[in-house]
Amino acid sequence: MSQIGLKRPYACFAARTSTYNLKTIGTDGGFSPRNMDFLDYEMTIAYLKQEGIATVKMGKDVKMKQKISNCIDYAGCFSDEKMDIYIAANAQFAITSFTGLVTLFSMFGIPVLMVNAIPLFSTYGSFPYTDEDLFIPKKWYSKKKKKFLSFREMIDIEERKENKEKDFLEYGIELIDNTPEEIWMATKEFLARMRGVWKSTDDDIENEKCWEKIRDEGRSRIHDSNLCGTIPYRISSTFLKNNLYLLK
Repeated sequence: MSQIGLKRPYACFAARTSTYNLKTIGTDGGFSPRNMDFLDYEMTIAYLKQEGIATVKMGKDVKMKQKISNCIDYAGCFSDEKMDIYIAANAQFAITSFTGLVTLFSMFGIPVLMVNAIPLFSTYGSFPYTDEDLFIPKKWYSKKKKKFLSFREMIDIEERKENKEKDFLEYGIELIDNTPEEIWMATKEFLARMRGVWKSTDDDIENEKCWEKIRDEGRSRIHDSNLCGTIPYRISSTFLKNNLYLLK
C-alpha cells in the first residue's frame, strides 16, 4: 500500500466492463447490461477528497481511460490477487456496480453502495448483504411504451427473462446509467447513514415502505433459487425522492 501511495482512510471503487470476460473466456455471456463507465465516478471521487477519503480503483487489467485526481489506478497498474483481498478487507467502504467484487467486500463486512444496480429482483446472490449497504438502480426506458418503467413493470420482465443483453433488446428496453450527480447524491446519503447523522423524513419512510412492498412482491413472483437469505436491499432515499414514478 505504501508503494502505490494508498493511505487510510480509503474507499474502493469498481465499475464492471466486459474486458475481463472477453480476455479470459472470449465472451461476456450477455452480461453487458451490468456495465458502466468508471469516469462517472469522477464527481464522487472529488467529493470524497474534500472529506479526506482517498480512493482506489479495483479490478484486473482495466486501465483508466484518463487519470482521475485522488484515485489510484490499482486495477490498471498494480493488480494482484492477494492484494485484492487485503485492500478490500481494510477499506472504509466500497462503491461499485454489479460485479463479483461485491461479494469480496461483503465477506469482510465492508459497507457497499451499489450503483447502476441490475437486476433488482432476480439477484443471483451478489447483492450487498448488510444493513449499512445502499443501492441505486439503472433506469429502464421502454422504446415501445415511450416511457421509463416502474419497479412493478420491471418485475414483469424479470419474471420472464434472464436479464441479459438479448432480453432487453427483445423488449425494446434501453438501460440508462446513473448520472454522476445521482452517484454523488447517493454517496452523500451513504456517508451520512454510516456516520449516524442521516435523518429520514416522513416522506422518505413512506417511500421506503412502498419499495419494500414492491421488493417482496418481486421476490415472491420470481422465486430466485440463488437468493442467499434475507437481503436488506436498502434503496437510496434521495434517489427515490427524485424518481417517484418508480413506485407506481
